[in-house]
Amino acid sequence: ANKGFDRVKGDQMGMLATDIDASILTDHMMLEAVEQGLGTVWICYFKPDVLKEEFKLPDSLEPINILAIGYADASVVKPAKDRIPVKELVEYL
Repeated sequence: ANKGFDRVKGDQMGMLATDIDASILTDHMMLEAVEQGLGTVWICYFKPDVLKEEFKLPDSLEPINILAIGYADASVVKPAKDRIPVKELVEYL
């Protein structure tokens, strides 16, 4: 799975820098999708070998993240929640 990339120094989980970069990219894709009026779901648990087989991915590609993107069901009403004010959560130094 390493494909010759250096491990991130000090990372206790042993993640590759490419995994972290892919996660940052996925986050940016989610933000842009929402900006475009779409809903997203980041799927964290999957079997990469099954995904590679189903989508006929070449050996040079390794699935890291799955991002489902689509139109949210407008009929679903989100429950109202009282939010904690930001000033109670954040302290500026």
